[in-house]
Amino acid sequence: MGPRSTPHLDERGWLAFLAESSDLLAGIPEEDLAAALTAQLLVPRIATWCAVYLTDDSDPMRPTTTRLSRVWHQDERHNECLRNLLEKAPAPSVSGPGSRMWHWPEELLAAERLDCGPASASAAGYAFPLLFGAHSYGVLLVSRPRSGVFAQEVHHLLEELCQRVARTLYLARRHSRLVETSRALQRGLLPPRLTRIPGIDATIVYEPAGEGINAGGDFYDVFQVEDERWYFALGDVCGTGPEAASLTSLARHAVRLLAREHYPLPPILDRLNRAMIEESTSGRFMTLLCGELVPRTDGGALLTLVCAGHVPPLRLRSDGTVQVVASPQLLLGVVDEVDYYTESVELAPGDSLLCVTDGVTERRHGARLLDDNSGLAGLLASCTGLTANAMAERVRRAVHAFSDDPPVDDMALLVLQAHAR
Repeated sequence: MGPRSTPHLDERGWLAFLAESSDLLAGIPEEDLAAALTAQLLVPRIATWCAVYLTDDSDPMRPTTTRLSRVWHQDERHNECLRNLLEKAPAPSVSGPGSRMWHWPEELLAAERLDCGPASASAAGYAFPLLFGAHSYGVLLVSRPRSGVFAQEVHHLLEELCQRVARTLYLARRHSRLVETSRALQRGLLPPRLTRIPGIDATIVYEPAGEGINAGGDFYDVFQVEDERWYFALGDVCGTGPEAASLTSLARHAVRLLAREHYPLPPILDRLNRAMIEESTSGRFMTLLCGELVPRTDGGALLTLVCAGHVPPLRLRSDGTVQVVASPQLLLGVVDEVDYYTESVELAPGDSLLCVTDGVTERRHGARLLDDNSGLAGLLASCTGLTANAMAERVRRAVHAFSDDPPVDDMALLVLQAHAR
């Protein structure tokens, strides 16, 4: 199919096209997706083919680079050939507002056979800058029409479209960097790996809600204190964002530091509670399940627990019996003076302990919660005979399957399964 002449658009058609484009571009979170949509908006309505180049200036220590993101031809069979040719040509450069003529390099014309359809063999196209404010986010390259120039209204339409595309790229890049920053912060709030415990298989599942933009929320830790003593913690800070993340970091590091200074569990939670009240200016609180684990030489382990407002842990016996093994006490960050106390539980070989945050128990489907009518205990009973990994995976899948809606809260769960040493 040969090149088309520039279409004629009256003012109503021009405005309708821009309105449609704005609606489609709104809220796109990825730059390459915005580039792909832009190319398909223009071909074949405005041009026979087009290409979108994106700039990358994310590293201030390196010069800005431009890469070819998307290519689209009205005959899709020519897309790959057209991309190969454009990748051999220098990326178009437009230093300021307004379009520029673009020509195939002479050396490319001489060395290559431009057989990607008659349009790609034309000697020129138009390069439009993708500018938002004073910043360039790339270049839109469109094939030159048969007449050689775009009608004035089409030229204005392309300039207007480029402004909308540039704004979408700006927002997508901002969103991407926010997600990267938040994920890096989340990684810093969690241990890099679980510590191995003799006679215990430990498995963790951690899934932040949404896209992980807001740091904070659920956290976990498992660490060794002495040769035969380990600590574990599973907590949930109220809210998300920087202050929640700071409290998460405070809690995790305070528990580690105080435990390694040989503080018992109640004084650890007491000091953490006081620190939270002093540090938080917005009345944030936290639930925390904290435990000490001592493996037995003949298999199994003895656990000492404090459950500060947290979802009580469940023990699954090897015969399928499920029991709640800790009582919820006052959560952290609410009252200065709290007398926390410990509770002991034994894990015999074959027993498992399931610890979860409320992202599991309060998973909602309409008016129902997953833990209604002891739903979590029933789910755990169905895991009898499974390994720790398989048990954690079954619970995770059950949480997702409980509702078609995506989770709105973080989910963390820890499984500790005892076996013979």
